Amino acid sequence: MRSASPPHRAAGLLAATTIGLSTAVLGVPGAAAADPSGWTFSSADPNPIVVPTGTCAIDWTIIGSRGGADAASSAGPSPVGSRLRTVVRQSETFTLFVGAPGADAVDGGRGGTNPQGDGAWNGGNATAADSGGGGAASVVMRNGVLYLAGQGGMGQGAGGGQFGHAEDPFPDEKLNPEPGDQSFVSLPPEESQGYIRGEGVACGTFVNPLVPTPGVPGVSPGPEQLSVWFQPVQSSLPGAPSPVLPPGTSWEYSLDGTTWRPANANSTWSPQGSSLTFRVTGLTNGQSYSLRLRATNPSGFSQTVTGNAVTPFALPGKPTGVTVEERPSALAVSWSAPTVAGTYPIDGYSVWVMRAGSTEDDPGPDWGCDTDAATRSCVIPVAAGEKYAVYVQAVDDHDHTGEYQYLESGAVPLPEIPQTVPDKDGDLLGETGPIQSVTAGKETVIKGSGFAPFSTVRAIIYSTPTELKTFVTDENGEFQVTVTIPENLPAGQHSLVVTGVDDQGNERTLRVDVTVAADGTAAVTDAALTDAAAVTTALPQHPYTGFPVAGPLLGGAAAVALGAGLLVASRRRSKA
Repeated sequence: MRSASPPHRAAGLLAATTIGLSTAVLGVPGAAAADPSGWTFSSADPNPIVVPTGTCAIDWTIIGSRGGADAASSAGPSPVGSRLRTVVRQSETFTLFVGAPGADAVDGGRGGTNPQGDGAWNGGNATAADSGGGGAASVVMRNGVLYLAGQGGMGQGAGGGQFGHAEDPFPDEKLNPEPGDQSFVSLPPEESQGYIRGEGVACGTFVNPLVPTPGVPGVSPGPEQLSVWFQPVQSSLPGAPSPVLPPGTSWEYSLDGTTWRPANANSTWSPQGSSLTFRVTGLTNGQSYSLRLRATNPSGFSQTVTGNAVTPFALPGKPTGVTVEERPSALAVSWSAPTVAGTYPIDGYSVWVMRAGSTEDDPGPDWGCDTDAATRSCVIPVAAGEKYAVYVQAVDDHDHTGEYQYLESGAVPLPEIPQTVPDKDGDLLGETGPIQSVTAGKETVIKGSGFAPFSTVRAIIYSTPTELKTFVTDENGEFQVTVTIPENLPAGQHSLVVTGVDDQGNERTLRVDVTVAADGTAAVTDAALTDAAAVTTALPQHPYTGFPVAGPLLGGAAAVALGAGLLVASRRRSKA
């Protein structure tokens, strides 16, 4: 059986189906193609290099110089240079220093030097006369501090000088190169001098790690639409505190990873991290979509995060021809199939009822039933004496609940009191087990089970049916209540009965029996209790029937010692 929520639990069924939680996975950030800003430079240009307006990143190529050749004129190996992108700010200033190649063995094998003169950046001298010196590193300085470095090459020969190098001081500002670009670069065989080159990247066209990344979106499908919600920011830098949104930051989404559109979030970001929500409409029902989300501002956009793949769908229409029949402590509901089809086939129906006039703040208990697609009726046991709001909904084979049809019932009647002692479905019990005795005019505890949850049942004593109490079962269809036995009972068979309905709406009866003879002798009807002592007493006349009325009847010496009582025993009888 499917599980469905009663309609009154949600502000609207459509909202409930289109804004549900989903399992989202983090998208793999990639280096999206960026537009050049039109600004280029190289180490051949005069220093300093100043970042112009409209450029928010630089694509760098940087490589140190080659080491010197050995005595056999074999050139030193090419150094390993780098291609990378860094985030920059307008008007930032950089100075470029290219290191010199190492000297050949025939020229003394000295290491090349960098104009800045730092020892580690310079190449090492050869340690053997037949070997070349190491090439110096090339470096970029930002505001007088090392920013980038490309290592030099090793001197050729067994005693070749060490290459010049420098540690990478700002790894968090380094980005991968454009797709298709190699991350490393080598000098052509005929070249020995290193170099530095740069190309500006236009603002707003590249992934900027300084732009905070939005939280992974939750995505829920609906009819021709997706509902999306997300937390505004997450830090994109390892170990960095949660960033404040830069001015001008907004949100974009894409359904194909290429075309990006404004998200038009409909709530306002706050430092407390409230969720933002928006909807994407005009989609095709039955087609799967993977929504991507990013933040953007004038300096670039954030890494992309991706929600789970979801499929918009049309809901099944409202069931038609809904009718409700009020039965004793039950409602019989029937309906016909919707005339409006959804995207997916109908798998079944859900019916929910609740007391008319219930509210979200005080909904009270609700009742329901589920059926398969071919079954369009069910009986729902309920508490008697109330009117009910009835909701009927189709459910498709993807467990989407369609629009509900609403109908209000009339008052549900009580179970009828049989005019003769009914057959029983089980034994009525006492507080601690089988009922052994009850006393006329006194209270006794009765209990039982097997009734519909929250349904109305009636306690009756026979032979002339006399109602003792009407009450409602608990959520398990059980009860334990106290009733008062009438002071005057006519001679003859008496039965204590509880009648109601089970969870299918069928009549259910529990009973325990005793017979009182005309001479006042209590004859126990259960053979297991025939050894109980029968006690005779003068019986007053019943005011209506004229028969003797049972007075104190005792069962056994122990019962005599405790006081007057009416012996009652359980008797089983098959239900017709």
